[in-house]
Amino acid sequence: MLKLPENLVSQTQDFNAKIDALVVSSQEEYHIAGEYYKLLADMERQIKDFFKPHKENAWKAHKALVESENNELAKVVSLKNKLSSLMLTFQKAFELEQQKKRLAEQKALEEIEKKKNAEIAKELKAKGLAELAKEIKNREVNVMVKKEELKSDNLSTRKTYKANVIDKMALVKAVAEGRIPIMAIDVNMTFLNNQARMLKNELKYDGVEVVEESGITYRR
Repeated sequence: MLKLPENLVSQTQDFNAKIDALVVSSQEEYHIAGEYYKLLADMERQIKDFFKPHKENAWKAHKALVESENNELAKVVSLKNKLSSLMLTFQKAFELEQQKKRLAEQKALEEIEKKKNAEIAKELKAKGLAELAKEIKNREVNVMVKKEELKSDNLSTRKTYKANVIDKMALVKAVAEGRIPIMAIDVNMTFLNNQARMLKNELKYDGVEVVEESGITYRR
């Protein structure tokens, strides 16, 4: 773990004790607090300057690692996508062929069942059971043919879904009318805060209020 120079560490400890004991109840004490504030602002700059080159080097190293990782992953993902495309294309053709095969098999089996029913009806009619014979002959025939699935160990086809906003104003209107949860739209606080900083109390947006915050600043 990177450590601050000893002088900055000791100064921080010294100021910690001084500020814990400080009470601002007079102009003199206010002036002392202001001087402390300026010294602390300078210390803040020194700490940032100390860490800056280390952060930059770490960021560069991290960036290089991420780029290297992304480059290698992109190659593998590209190959996976190519395989996926080939497999899905075959899957569609396979399912279409299987559908045709099932329909043909189902039709053939239904014809066999119809012939069986016709023979049974003929026998019943010969025995004088004309009504029952008619019912058997006209009976609806439904034959189910088992669907053949593509098999591959530990692999399966998964359908995923995502949303695509095609009309932003229609979405906002639906949220305003309560037909869609308000979570469907995000408030752009970066934009609103920038507008507040620029327009200040002149900002007049429906549903938005300007909040003024005070703080002590030090300009060298």
